[in-house]
Amino acid sequence: MLSKLDFRQYFKPFKNRPDILAFEWYTRIAWSDTPPLELSALGGPILLRGFQEGRFRDRIAFFAQSEYRWQALDRIGFTFFAGMGDVTNSLSEAKWQNLKYSMGGGLRLKIIKSENLNIRFDYAFGFGNIQDQYFYVCIAEVFLCVA
Repeated sequence: MLSKLDFRQYFKPFKNRPDILAFEWYTRIAWSDTPPLELSALGGPILLRGFQEGRFRDRIAFFAQSEYRWQALDRIGFTFFAGMGDVTNSLSEAKWQNLKYSMGGGLRLKIIKSENLNIRFDYAFGFGNIQDQYFYVCIAEVFLCVA
């Protein structure tokens, strides 16, 4: 059995610009009878960019990220993002020093203007006890495609 909480909030910081400031808070709990491949995971192009997809896997995952989407031209935009989170077997085992952090930036090319659909190119660095970096090419924004 699984439980998931995914809270997202979007703000327009400027009235006369299409820029967006987005926040996400994500928690997923896999109960004791969950098969190993269904455990909660972090890493990849959506949750904790900068680390290999599914690199961190355990019963409980918690994660927060923010992203600033700057629309530079009609079909070209940029994004700057940061996130932090961890996985653990139980909440009592969660420790601040085990948190993983990531930050990076990306390019957005609008391919369908009426749908506001982008191809995204993101480059992210992962920090903490383990360090990594990844390049991602995807369609649609991170907060729109939840795994």
